[in-house]
Amino acid sequence: MVGGFHVAALVKHGWYEEAERLLISLARANRQGVGQKWEFNEWLHGESGHPMGFGQQAWSAAMYLNAEHAVQTGQLPLFDALTAAKPATAVAVENNDFSIRAGGGPD
Repeated sequence: MVGGFHVAALVKHGWYEEAERLLISLARANRQGVGQKWEFNEWLHGESGHPMGFGQQAWSAAMYLNAEHAVQTGQLPLFDALTAAKPATAVAVENNDFSIRAGGGPD
């Protein structure tokens, strides 16, 4: 599942090429519709990719715009502001190390 949050997270971690590639996939997904193009449906079927749920979802459109802005500018306005406001005590105990491994989950 590719969504605006996914694309924004890739930008946040500096994975710009992957973010741009997935933004294109997200645009193609949002362009699909049951009755017309650019319906911004609620969700897509996991196997067929067919648009499901209701169309014209503001949150789907908003997250696409947020992802597009992140890819174009490298900035995440809402999330950058929230990160900047995070207390130092919370930042001190964060674990920002991550790795890619088959199957996901803990080692």
